[in-house]
Amino acid sequence: MAKKYIYEPKGRAREYAPLALNVYRGCPHACDYCYVRRGLGVKDTTPHYRLDMDVVRREAEALRGDPRPVLLSFYSDPYPRGFDAVETGEAIRVLLEHDVRVRVLSKGGMHPGLVRDMAVLADHADRVEYGTTLSLWDDTRRAVVEPGAACAAERIQALSYARKMGLRTWASLEPIVDPAETAACLDHAHDVLDMVKIGWINYAKHPAPDGLPDVIEAALGHGLEVGLKHDAAKVLARLGREDLVPRCVQLWVQPEASAPLETDRQMSLV
Repeated sequence: MAKKYIYEPKGRAREYAPLALNVYRGCPHACDYCYVRRGLGVKDTTPHYRLDMDVVRREAEALRGDPRPVLLSFYSDPYPRGFDAVETGEAIRVLLEHDVRVRVLSKGGMHPGLVRDMAVLADHADRVEYGTTLSLWDDTRRAVVEPGAACAAERIQALSYARKMGLRTWASLEPIVDPAETAACLDHAHDVLDMVKIGWINYAKHPAPDGLPDVIEAALGHGLEVGLKHDAAKVLARLGREDLVPRCVQLWVQPEASAPLETDRQMSLV
């Protein structure tokens, strides 16, 4: 069977994107909470290119006109710091040339590859979204949890750059390592964001969950569209703050997430 590169994510990943493409395997950012590092055991900090672009072209042609965006990426950062990421630019051009929507998620900040690719992204701004993960504003703490990634200030600079180039921007607020730190990131980033997506569980030890409503209310208070993952909605139900759920966009689509929130008694809050 021929290898397939553009695929439909399963489980919680599906809540962030209906389709995905992983350009690399291995990531220099070495984030402590990373599912690929903790869940799949892939701890290589050198990105290894994994695509056959002829196959990607065929898959992109098959998706021509499909409204579902393709996320780059889950298995590694599309703009890994310390690497030129020319392969990411090639993949993006192929997708956009075939009228495929692109959703980027990167902690690479103002990576030279992003700057190089921005002209192409901006030419197709109506079909491109640029996002970053925002967890810790304190850079001393960030350097422990996300040692190889850009600092939060540089990631926000990249959001600002993308926004000025006409791209829709978003931030992943997952994991919430410290609600106060996440709220601090929002204080600095809200004016260059269109949307935030909030999750709770992602292979990290969390503090008490009481701060989650504060993060959501902070995002809503800044006038941002808030996408809520199912695990975060379940935490809100446990806290008696179901009132916040209708104010957010519900991201969950998988059948196992369809049960009433308050009936899920297996949810761990730590």
